[in-house]
Amino acid sequence: MSINVNYFKIGIFVLVTVIVLVAGLIVLSSGFLGPKRVNFETYLDESVQGLSVGAAVKERGVPIGQVKQITFVPKRYDLSQLDGGPSKYTQYVLVVMAIEPALFPAVPNDQIPDRINALVKDGLRFRVAQQGITGVCYMEADYFDPQKYPPMKPAW
Repeated sequence: MSINVNYFKIGIFVLVTVIVLVAGLIVLSSGFLGPKRVNFETYLDESVQGLSVGAAVKERGVPIGQVKQITFVPKRYDLSQLDGGPSKYTQYVLVVMAIEPALFPAVPNDQIPDRINALVKDGLRFRVAQQGITGVCYMEADYFDPQKYPPMKPAW
């Protein structure tokens, strides 16, 4: 009894299986199927020593996102056209955070910017905080008196 092996069909099967597995890994690892996040920016005129990309963003201790980028404001925005020159803003550190949309329950996606502005008006502020005695830093969102801590109005 003789068995005819069709190597072409086996090769096609292996090739298609590898392509499907690689495509699946790319889709799953890219976050394509995960929740869409809302990007927040905050500007700090203090040291962010200990804060790193990937650090947690928490609201009153509850994780709501993570830090995506840390840089200086002049690297992101052109400050040369500002009145009085860019010297006032060169020390500011820009922190970009990706926040879970669950922070905005029952708010349609097109109304999230308006909701963010309302939260900032109500006193939502971000600051660098340390976790225990380890010195690991994260971004903390909390509510402060908007009269005592008015929001910064960036000139750019």
